[in-house]
Amino acid sequence: MSRATQGTQSKMHQSDTTQAQPSYLAPDLVIRGRVSSGAELFVAGRIEGEVDCATVSVTKGGTIDGFIRAQRVNLEPGSNVTGEIRVETMGVKGDARVHARIICQGSQRREPARDMSTRSGKARDTMSSLAQPIPAE
Repeated sequence: MSRATQGTQSKMHQSDTTQAQPSYLAPDLVIRGRVSSGAELFVAGRIEGEVDCATVSVTKGGTIDGFIRAQRVNLEPGSNVTGEIRVETMGVKGDARVHARIICQGSQRREPARDMSTRSGKARDTMSSLAQPIPAE
């Protein structure tokens, strides 16, 4: 292979890796082992092992049993996670089930939350404190 061809292939490979695409784990798929990606991973199936991704979104029926390392974890209603989660930002919705040690590696911050308990039916902003981060070991 010529140097010109090698250079072209190298540039093509670089552009492929800089724009990582989201991945989807189908409901009937089970993975045992390690999953890693620089992009978002949508889990509707089951992962038993280690997950290391930029963002992990576990959807209805999705299960992760093991270790998750991510910048953001989204747990949708009907999802299930057990094990350990190391994350900067985490969202849990509805009846998502979490039985895990959660280590928040981001900084503590306060975000406005919606208080829906007003009699007028209008939502009002309140301040809600996020959990204290635990320093990474």
